Amino acid sequence: GLKCIDIANRLGYYHQHLFGFDSCLGPDDETHSFPLNDPENEFSLGTGSHVIEMKIGMKKETARTFRVPNYLAVQAWYFEKLLKASEGAAKFTVHGDGMFAEMVRLYNDAKQLRKVVG
Repeated sequence: GLKCIDIANRLGYYHQHLFGFDSCLGPDDETHSFPLNDPENEFSLGTGSHVIEMKIGMKKETARTFRVPNYLAVQAWYFEKLLKASEGAAKFTVHGDGMFAEMVRLYNDAKQLRKVVG
């Protein structure tokens, strides 16, 4: 999915709506948005065994914590690279309240701050 987003961006499709791209588990330990997000299932498939906590935010005190299966942590890192590489050209709307939505919100806040300061 992320490669398709990158390709679309490079082809000039800058306004993109993303559904289901959260790279994290739900707030309830027993609730998973998609069966492959179940770390126990992924462990049995041999692709992941740990859920890590990632903090996303400008300040440690206000950063949001997301529970991320280890195999999806790379997806979050790659999405951050996409945001930075677009240099503001891409306009992502992430539907939901997961980690990607928080990353886009913080990225847009930083762009606004640079406009005000610069």
